[in-house]
Amino acid sequence: MPAAAVPIALTMMSSITQSQAQRKAGDLAETAGRLAKTQADANAKILDELAILDAEEERRTTRQLIASQRAAFARAGVVPGTGSALDVLLDTTIEGEVAALRRRFGLESEAFVERIRGLQADFQGQAAGVAANNAANATLLRGGAQALSFASQSGAFNAFSDDSLNSSSAPLGGSSGGGFILRRGREPFGPAKSSAFVIRR
Repeated sequence: MPAAAVPIALTMMSSITQSQAQRKAGDLAETAGRLAKTQADANAKILDELAILDAEEERRTTRQLIASQRAAFARAGVVPGTGSALDVLLDTTIEGEVAALRRRFGLESEAFVERIRGLQADFQGQAAGVAANNAANATLLRGGAQALSFASQSGAFNAFSDDSLNSSSAPLGGSSGGGFILRRGREPFGPAKSSAFVIRR
């Protein structure tokens, strides 16, 4: 292997390894974002169910309170459906319903926030994946540019041109002693000109 090929090969291998690591990091970030969103959706669903259960529990407590108030009015000889007794029962009903709605709204708000967090995590994971993929592509491009630079500085292209030049040599038709001519540029085959290199055996 030519000496110039060593740094070129090392540069490309390093670039490929680094780009693979960057892509893997991006894949992990995307996976983490998807998992976070899945977990957030599950938490939000639980909060929604709790919201319904808590609201119903608050209404049940209100009904029990109303029943105890009716019993108290009855023991006092007050008709529950009239006058101040009715006002008390209505107030208790309204306050109980407001409390139930407040508890349900609070938990549903937490569920909404949880879903937003999941969406943000998923979006951040996708953005990290795109950024990692772009970084991996940039790493490969930089590695290729460095490899070309090494090849240019080491004269690898000149060596290739010399090999091509030597391979294009043709026998010298009019020379004696088995000589041959090396063509320069695009000069035609034929007798050696003043600008041609002639090598005698």
